Amino acid sequence: MEFDDYYEDTFDNYKYDNSRKDHLKLFIRRLIIESAVIVSLLGVVFLFYGLYLKCYCTESVNAIIYDAHMGTFEDSDSWYATYIFNYDGNYYKKVISYSTKLKDNYNIGDVTELMINPTNPEQSYLADDIPSHIYTGIGLIVFSILMAIIMWVYAKFKNHI
Repeated sequence: MEFDDYYEDTFDNYKYDNSRKDHLKLFIRRLIIESAVIVSLLGVVFLFYGLYLKCYCTESVNAIIYDAHMGTFEDSDSWYATYIFNYDGNYYKKVISYSTKLKDNYNIGDVTELMINPTNPEQSYLADDIPSHIYTGIGLIVFSILMAIIMWVYAKFKNHI
């Protein structure tokens, strides 16, 4: 094999390797962008559900904390409180989870105010709280926007890095 043949084979392999790298970069970029879109759509769903609860849960009822216990979900400790309330002669139970920091704020037997949906009393949230779905939705939307900004900055300045 002569030197020119060897050089030509090596150059062809180099072009092939760069092409594979470009395809991998494009795949990763598309994966991140599509993930950002999915996360933002999920954030919108959470946000609208939280706003739905805020708009339709218009009836105020007193609820009693019936049970409280610690639980673990995906390696995270949470405090779960079971509320019982009466609406239109029917009793309902609602389990709400909190972070362990709020555990001392609520005790078994305490009476608190819940906002419920009069047409579906199962839908409710604590009156002194904003539905957590709103925070989750906003967080997911902000996270996806940050992902998009990082991708835009990377694409804009990738030749300078």
